[in-house]
Amino acid sequence: MVTLVKQESYKLVKRPSLFVFWFGLTLFQVAIAVYLLTHPNASNPSSLFINSF
Repeated sequence: MVTLVKQESYKLVKRPSLFVFWFGLTLFQVAIAVYLLTHPNASNPSSLFINSF
């Protein structure tokens, strides 16, 4: 009984962390896409590097 509870609690702990990781990754990709759309020079790494200084 105790091991069953441990397994179930482990599953519950594991799933939300996976969801948070997936959500964070998706949000990160969206942020990059929005940044690239709003900053056309960002697609060229050398110009981005020069403009940062």
